[in-house]
Amino acid sequence: MDSRLTKRINMHLLIMVLCCVIPAAILTAIFILGIPASSVLFYGLILLCPLVHLLMMRGMMSGGGHSHSHELPTRATAEMAAAESGETVKALPEKTSCH
Repeated sequence: MDSRLTKRINMHLLIMVLCCVIPAAILTAIFILGIPASSVLFYGLILLCPLVHLLMMRGMMSGGGHSHSHELPTRATAEMAAAESGETVKALPEKTSCH
């Protein structure tokens, strides 16, 4: 098997295990240990913030599969391309991004 495929399978397995273990731990804390549900929810939300931040940063560092190839050229890139080819720059609209 390809090492990238193996890594994806392992990551998927880890996510599946976490998605089963975390709710089981929450239910155990509430029903067996007698911890109030409001406390579990409160601390769970506090822990959720840095966890989501780490996941978003990981996605940004790996590119997240987002491609910027659909963006329109800026005036600076048009001027540079024209200077290299010896052409004149045509007027570009002020808003040059599709976002």
